[in-house]
This record gives sequence, C-alpha cells and structure tokens, in this order.
Amino acid sequence: MVASNSGQAQTTEEKGAVAETSRLWAEFRLAVVGHLVVGDLDRGQLGAELKSLSTKKWKHPITGARVTFSYSTIEHWYYVALNNPKARLRALSKKRRDAGVPRSLTKQMRHYLARQAKRHSSWSYHRHHQTLVRHMKERELGRPPGYSTVQRYLRSIFSSQNVSAVGVKLKRLEGLVVHLRRTLIVESTINRLLRVPELRAKSVGPPFKFSRLGPSEKAYVLSRVRDYQSTGGSQSEFCTGIGISQPTIERWGASYRRYGEAGLCARTRRKWPNRTNARETKVRILEIFHSQPSTYGINRASWTGESLAEALHIKYRVTISARTASRHLRESGYTMRRARQVLTSSDPNYRAKVEVVLQTLQTLEDTETLFFIDELGPLAVKKHGGRSFVKKGEALVVPQLQATKSSIVLAGALSATTNRMTWCYVQSKDTTAMIDLIELVFSEHQDKTHIYITWDAASWHDSISLVDWLDAFNLKTKEMKVGPLITLVPLPSGSQFLNVIESVFGVMKKTVIHHSDYQSAHEMKSAISQHFRERNAHFKDNPRRAGKKIWEIDFFCDHGSLPSGNYREY
Repeated sequence: MVASNSGQAQTTEEKGAVAETSRLWAEFRLAVVGHLVVGDLDRGQLGAELKSLSTKKWKHPITGARVTFSYSTIEHWYYVALNNPKARLRALSKKRRDAGVPRSLTKQMRHYLARQAKRHSSWSYHRHHQTLVRHMKERELGRPPGYSTVQRYLRSIFSSQNVSAVGVKLKRLEGLVVHLRRTLIVESTINRLLRVPELRAKSVGPPFKFSRLGPSEKAYVLSRVRDYQSTGGSQSEFCTGIGISQPTIERWGASYRRYGEAGLCARTRRKWPNRTNARETKVRILEIFHSQPSTYGINRASWTGESLAEALHIKYRVTISARTASRHLRESGYTMRRARQVLTSSDPNYRAKVEVVLQTLQTLEDTETLFFIDELGPLAVKKHGGRSFVKKGEALVVPQLQATKSSIVLAGALSATTNRMTWCYVQSKDTTAMIDLIELVFSEHQDKTHIYITWDAASWHDSISLVDWLDAFNLKTKEMKVGPLITLVPLPSGSQFLNVIESVFGVMKKTVIHHSDYQSAHEMKSAISQHFRERNAHFKDNPRRAGKKIWEIDFFCDHGSLPSGNYREY
C-alpha cells in the first residue's frame, strides 16, 4: 500500500508541475501583450508595436535566461488574448497543436536526417547540419534550417533510439531465456530416456530410431512435449531435438487420449508391407490386362484402374484399389495414351508409285526440274474466321450463314528444286485449267530440257483429253527443238499428304484468308498474289528445296508401316 500511495503522489506532483509551468507561461504571455490588448491603438500602430516587442530581450519564465520571441509568435499571443476576453489566462496556457514539431524541417529533410543519423551515429551535430545544407544547395531544395533546429531534432531521434535499443536488448534477453529453457527440456528428455538399458546400449545412429519405448517412457515424452509447447515452441522442433518422428509422437498422443496409458502398450503397426503378396498381385494384374474386359463380364472396350481392380476381385477374390492397379501397370512400363489418327492411302500400287516419285527427285539433273501441282478452291469471298489477338473477355464472331460476294479457284505449281510458286486463277477445276497452268510453267522454264509434273489422282489429272493434248504438245516440242519435254509422275490415290504444295496453300490461307473480310474477288486475288510474290522473293535470296523427308534416300526405312502423318514433313 505504501508503494502504491507514493506512486500516486508522484503522479499528482508531476501533474501539478505541468499545471504550474502552463500558468507561468500564460502570465508571461499576458504580461507581454496585455497593454496592447487593453490599450487603444491607432490604425497601423499594432504592427510597429509588435515589431518593437520582437526586438526586446525577455526573461524566460521557467529558466530565467534572456530570450527573444519572433514577430509572428507575439502576434499569435495578442490575438489569442484579444479573442478570449473572459478567459485570457486559460487560452494563453494552452499548448499549440504543432508544439515540438520543427516546422522548418520538411518531411523530406526529416527523412534525410534520420537516415543520415542511422548511418553515421558518430558524427557531430555540426557535421550533420553542414551535410544537410550542402545536400539542399546541390538540389536547390530551398532555404536550409538553422543549426539549433537540426540539433533539437537529432537529440529527439537519439533519445528515442536509446529507448528502443534498451527494449531490443530486453527482448533479446527474454528470447535467450526461452531458448535456454527449451534446450534444457530437450536435453533432460534425452538423458531420462537414455537411462533405459536397451537404449543406452545402442552406440551407432540415432538412439531412439527402431527402438521400443515402454508405456512409461512414452507418457514421459508426451508430458515433455506439453512442457515444450508451453514455452511457445512447436512439436516439430521438439521431435527434431530428441530424434523421434512427429507422426510417432502424434500416434502416441492419440492412443493416450483415447485409451489412457494402456493405449501406449499396443503395437499394431507393421514395420514393412507384405511384399510377397504385392508381387503376386502385380503378376495377376498383368495376366488380366492381356485379355479383354468382356472375358470377365465387364462391358468395356479398354482397361481402366477400376475395371482391373474389379476383374481381379472376380477372378481371385482379392480386393485392391483402382489406384493400386494403375500403379502396377505403370511399374510394368504401361501408360495411358490416346490413339493418333494417321493419313493412309488405299492405292494397291502405293509403294511403287512413291518410289517412282522419289527416284525422279533424287536423280534430277541441273537442266531438269519437278513441280508439285494442285488446285485450291473454290474460295468464297466473305468474312472468314481465324485466330487473332483480342482483349481479355472479348470474343471474335463470324456469321455462320452469310451471302458470298464471289468465289475464286486457284491452280498452283511448286518447284521442288527452287521452292518457288507459279500460279494462275481459273474458272473451275478441270482439264482446261491444267492445260493453262502447264503452258504457263512451260513458258517460264524454256531453259530446261525436261519438266516432271506430279499431282494427286483427281479425275481431270489423268483424263484422256489431257493425255492426248500432252502427247501432241511434246511431239510439237521435239519437232521445234525449243523448250523442255513434260512427263507426268502421278501420286498414289488418297495420298495428298505427299504433295508438298498442300503445305504452301495452308500457310497462304492462314496468312491472307483466315480472319479476312475482302469485298471483291479482285481484292482477294491481289492479296494472294502479293503473298506468293513475297514468298518467291524470299526463296530467291535464300535458296532451299521444297519438302523435307521426301528427299531422303531411305524414305521407306520402316518397311512394315506406311509413311503417314503431317504432310508438311514430306
């Protein structure tokens, strides 16, 4: 009670001292400006009086030192006393809301000084002030504060830092005490368990690994876990310290809470799984896997983990999960794959025809060339869909039913040796269109001695009229001895994937047809022609043959399968 009364008296004394200081300041301020408040001043005389008072030296009401006050400070006292005629002393005793805040120091200056004081705690106040002045002059930040202002601010910083440093030291000391307590708990637990003869005899490896603890030792460990957790430590840290796994401790705790100390005597968990039964199950799963599901009355065309587990139960009365059945298959090298559709040809002479094309390609002379020819179309002149960049949340839409403005049909020939295109626009896919394209190719390659043409098995590619025209055309060429001879090398039926020009058409459509909305057939033809001209210019500057695998000598390296897949690779 005595200590409590003394502390309360001390608090009352402090409050009385603060009140006395405020009263002295109020009386002093009223003494400075009182004659101005009660006096009758002429217009313009107030400013002169305030300026005169700001030049005088006054006795400090608390310390007694000789001090001066600025014009604005005395003006503030004057208006406070003038506006509160009934309680002037009370109004003048109030502290300013910004008291203790250095107004001449901006937020940027205070931040700079605090950072500088933290980095250079050994500097003097004078050096800190000179550094701030130089910093502000270099960056033209305005008028620098005075030395006394900087000194007061730095003192407030250092005092708060000293207080916080003491708090940090106390916090570190408390943390050290807690750490020592936790360490003692762990060490005392280990020493207690090592008193057991079976555990003390073990000298290699962790002392408690693969060791059987009795019920009393387990109960002791659980009590020490609770002691460790009461200090704020975690169960995992305690388990790491004593060398017993966390799942083991949790299992002991669950048994103790459910059955008491008697639950710590049970040992029902197997140390190792029955591997013999697992190997036997794996063999049975593979045996079932190599038969059809319908054999076991399961209405499926392929196996899944669930169906394998069901079939194993039907045949051997062994129950496993679908996940276990799938794991046995994966360990045996099996995995789930989707069937890939491939392009095939039904032509009985497929191998012979492809070998003719390959032989022709691989034996071309410098004065000979081969062309891949095909048609594209009709291409409707309308709004086409395609892939394009859009903003998130937006969607590109194309009307499913729309009126076409026109349509075009394109016939093209791709040189296998130069990878350049020759093209023309025709009315329809027929023999006349092919004759026009062959004549165009013939006129552009007068310097060659032989031109081979390969195309698919369309009806107009091997029509009687086309064959008769080509025979007459070659006969006329021999008679005139001007221009190359033309020979047809047809592809097998249903093997469009071997025609390299298909990939050129695909790239062209992706570039200028997809996501387009041409207004006329002429506009679409201009875009297509411009694309082919740019392509020809590119391969003129960067020579390259057309196709990839079709030039290989061992094209039929796998004699048991038909070359198929993405036609762009051929």
